[in-house]
Amino acid sequence: MVKSLLPDNDLSLWKKITTDIKPMPSSHCVPNQVEKPKSGLKSEVINTIEAEHSKRKTQVNPQGLPLKAKPADLNAQRYGGIAYRQAKAVKSGKAGYTQSIDLHGCRLDEAYRKLQYFIKSMSKEGHRHVLIITGKGKNNEGILRNQLPQWLNQESLSPYIIAYSQAQPKDGGAGAWYVNLRQIK
Repeated sequence: MVKSLLPDNDLSLWKKITTDIKPMPSSHCVPNQVEKPKSGLKSEVINTIEAEHSKRKTQVNPQGLPLKAKPADLNAQRYGGIAYRQAKAVKSGKAGYTQSIDLHGCRLDEAYRKLQYFIKSMSKEGHRHVLIITGKGKNNEGILRNQLPQWLNQESLSPYIIAYSQAQPKDGGAGAWYVNLRQIK
């Protein structure tokens, strides 16, 4: 016999109240469905919350990829939501890169096309860190070198990129960039 947790007088009251209670038919049980109030302050609050939620829904770019924050430019000391340790590893070159591309001698349009293909395919293959070699140009003012950060921030490439930084001298210095990629399947 199970002992009741209620005192005798409360137990008799509980039995009296619950005698005519019947379970609802299963068709009325719909999970996660909340009935909205018809009017009043509660309905205004719910409408405001729903409006905020719809604003936060993930937007997608033309390729169907989620629009994320712009990639972090680690040279400008902006970490863009990535962990400090990860940013430090990318910037110092200690994260290591698994693939690289050399854009030396390419025309601007050809370099951009190669870069897009490289970034997208490396991200889809699961590579996390790549090296992009642009060259320094004359007086460190190379066209590709200066154009690369702008390309990485464009809507077509930014969903694939977490952060980027100029490479260390051992990997090309001012004429190369480390790029930290998102893995997109």
